[in-house]
Amino acid sequence: MERAIDQYPDGLTYAIPRDLEGLAAGDRVLVGLGRGDARAQGWIVHVDRTTDLDPDRVKAIVGHDAAVP
Repeated sequence: MERAIDQYPDGLTYAIPRDLEGLAAGDRVLVGLGRGDARAQGWIVHVDRTTDLDPDRVKAIVGHDAAVP
């Protein structure tokens, strides 16, 4: 997931939940950002099937904004 202004140059990693499995690069999504899970919009820039990150530390995407092309 990548936002217009981000302190992480490589973007952030979020899990795609089973009910949103059809998401792909270019889709606009809603995620929980930071410790307070503030809602933020972003775009999927790449999908990996695996990661070296601890699964307990990867948050899930909250929703898909299908109304935005």
